[in-house]
This record gives sequence, C-alpha cells and structure tokens, in this order.
Amino acid sequence: MDLLHYCERFLELLIDLEAQLLTRRFFSSLLDDSHAIVYSRLSPLSKRSDGKLFRQLLDMLQFYAGFEINDFTGEPLTDQEMTSLHYDRLKSLQVCHSLNRILQRIFSPSLIQCELPYSFIQAISIVPLFKSTTTQKRSRHSMDIAPEFHAKAPQATASERTCPRSLCGG
Repeated sequence: MDLLHYCERFLELLIDLEAQLLTRRFFSSLLDDSHAIVYSRLSPLSKRSDGKLFRQLLDMLQFYAGFEINDFTGEPLTDQEMTSLHYDRLKSLQVCHSLNRILQRIFSPSLIQCELPYSFIQAISIVPLFKSTTTQKRSRHSMDIAPEFHAKAPQATASERTCPRSLCGG
C-alpha cells in the first residue's frame, strides 16, 4: 500500500513539473525520452483494482504532456503547427527505421537488438501516429457548451403563477 501511495505522489510531482511552463521546457524532453507514461501504462499497477487514482493521475499527466502549447514561448499552437509536429514525429520514426534496416544489413543482425514488443510500440503511439489526430480545439468545438440551456425549463404551478397579496398590493 505504501508503494501505491508513493507512485501516486510521484505522478503528482510529474504533473506539477509538466504543468508549469518554466519546468515544462526542460521536463518535457526528459518525460518523452524516458517513456515514463508508456511504462506506467504497461505496469501491473495500472491494471490493479486499487490503482484507480494512479490511472486517473496518469491520464492527467498524459493530457498535460500532449497540451497544445509551445514549451518555450507559452503561445498556443495552431492546428497547422500541431499537424506539422505530428508529421515531423512520423518522419523521424521512418528515418530511424530506415537507419536500423541499413545497420542490420551492414552488421550482423544479432549485434543490433532493436526488436520491441508490439504492446510497447502501440503504447508509445507509433501505431496511432498513422491515425488522424483530433486537436483540443476541434474537440472543444464538437462539445455542447451549455447543455442545461437545452433542457426544458420547469413549469410553474398554478399557485406560483398568482402574485402573493403582500406583493401585489392586495
């Protein structure tokens, strides 16, 4: 139980570091490089029944990690910039894969141990990179802003429609 609380507090620290612009500049690279979100998602702790708070904190960390903001200027990113970042990541993946294949042809394939399990590849968003991404701006536009205004207003009863004598001067 102490380990669970420690992991939850550690995720809160990571969320705080990612949410602040001053620390986000440096911490985002470290978070991406370490694949901490991926390893946490694949951990047995995220699958346990008592790990609900852990999963919620992990969702929050993933939200802040993917927040559409420039890490250095603090300016919001446009849809075009987000699409450009998406394609840059895809291009770097393709280059990395091509270099890996070239190295395997030059050297013995046994020297280059680069095979990853499919669950890890899928979790680090290599497979979903090919899917069309929905930006936060597009998802906000598809949301119903004020659902309570669409609901039917409650009708007043007959006794509520009449004016009280003290207010109507009667």
